[in-house]
Amino acid sequence: MIYYTAIRITILSALAAIVAFCHKILRANMHMNEHNLHRQRITNSMAAFIESAITPEQRDLILAHLVDSIANFGHSGLLKEEDSLFSPKMTIDTITRNIIPGASRE
Repeated sequence: MIYYTAIRITILSALAAIVAFCHKILRANMHMNEHNLHRQRITNSMAAFIESAITPEQRDLILAHLVDSIANFGHSGLLKEEDSLFSPKMTIDTITRNIIPGASRE
């Protein structure tokens, strides 16, 4: 009886791990969908905002703010800070420095 109970607990634990992984991937996918919709909305309205400027300096300032808002999405609430896909533990520079000893020493 203990043997079957251990097998059932193991199966339930594995199933819970799979469900947790799928839930995390779903939240990340929803976050990226909102991010892409945000970029699309700003890109579609970019021409109207730029044409509303009177001087070239205003036009440059508006364009700079629009580009900044496309690049910086902010926090959607779908991902926790530690779940963020955009803050990798190791950067590409660190990986290449560890793989190739003299890669970044120039």
